[in-house]
Amino acid sequence: MDLTFGILLTNLTIIAGIWYLSSRAGRTSRGFWVFLLYGVQIGPQTVVEIMTRTDLFYSGLRFITWGLIFFSVWVVNVVVMDKFSNRVEPHNFFVLVVVLSTLFSAMSFVKALYFLVRSVLRRKEYVPPSIQERTAR
Repeated sequence: MDLTFGILLTNLTIIAGIWYLSSRAGRTSRGFWVFLLYGVQIGPQTVVEIMTRTDLFYSGLRFITWGLIFFSVWVVNVVVMDKFSNRVEPHNFFVLVVVLSTLFSAMSFVKALYFLVRSVLRRKEYVPPSIQERTAR
């Protein structure tokens, strides 16, 4: 069997397995294995219309944290590229990491600014629509 065909078959099997598990997770979201597939939410919440001022503020802080993480990755890669660029040509991987970390850190800082501004401008008495529906019953 050709190695390329074997790799393709393995990739298709993995994709089909993940698709099957994700479709099952939608039907049985309380299953013990759903956590293994999706894990914990490590990123900030982004659904603005259901968030209170406090939620918006803490999501803004999480975006700042992610921006700082990506910025530190950028700094480390720029230092590594600067240190070795006089001896050898920087590898394309380092250039890609610098470009992606620049993009992700800029996106995180802009999103953090958006969430922090929204948290300042949101009324204190704002009640999210999901809570309004529960209290109306």
